[in-house]
Amino acid sequence: MSLESIAKYLEKHHLTTELIERTNREERLILTGASRTAKALITTSLAKNESKRLLVIVPTLEDATRWYPLEINLSDLSLKLSESGYIKSNNIDQEGTWTRRGDIIDIYPVSSELPIRLELFGDLLDKIKEFDPISQRSLDQINNVCITPTGFDPLIINKLISTDNKDISSLFTNDEFSELVKRTGYNDAITYEEFLNNPVLVDKALKIKMKDGLKLIEGTTNNETIILRKLTSYMMTGDPENYNKGDMSNFTLEALNAYHS
Repeated sequence: MSLESIAKYLEKHHLTTELIERTNREERLILTGASRTAKALITTSLAKNESKRLLVIVPTLEDATRWYPLEINLSDLSLKLSESGYIKSNNIDQEGTWTRRGDIIDIYPVSSELPIRLELFGDLLDKIKEFDPISQRSLDQINNVCITPTGFDPLIINKLISTDNKDISSLFTNDEFSELVKRTGYNDAITYEEFLNNPVLVDKALKIKMKDGLKLIEGTTNNETIILRKLTSYMMTGDPENYNKGDMSNFTLEALNAYHS
């Protein structure tokens, strides 16, 4: 049973009702003889039952995570890592990879000298440790970690698809859309108009095309502005080298979203 399930169970328990009545007295309620996790479960149940926010005052951030552990949604974490360019692998011996084994998640952030290990207790984060990528043995425990994208490619892609109500019909020709649809894993027959009216499918195809463009651009320049211009040129004309011709030469980061509207 997950800790979230236990908290929901305690929320409806008659003892929780008695504790709530006790908290309404003037005397301070002090919980003793219980672990931090148990205290966190009890206070969480009380707060949820009363639909109130829970304020926990502790001297340090480390104590805060111990007292009220961070809840990890594995599906969201997996999606975020994927969007940030991290590749799921069996062996975590190089930057930009991650894996999961039961309640342990190993990640090798590109911004860290050593990979990190997230140890879960149910769906709550229990500990964060560094580990040796060769021996795979856990090392020192750390208080926090910063997981940055593997490059600016994911940031560019997310930036380009972030505009609401975007008109992307000019970015897909009738000839190329069917091939992009196949590469998204969508196997049913679909017309060009149906494709354009399917936002989920369009976003997937858009990401694939952007990644194709970024592969063509890779290694040609380290200038981020030029990369953005080349990517825009590829998306609009099919040729990244058109970026310095005609109107394409004036494209900036702000203009990258202009073709969506």
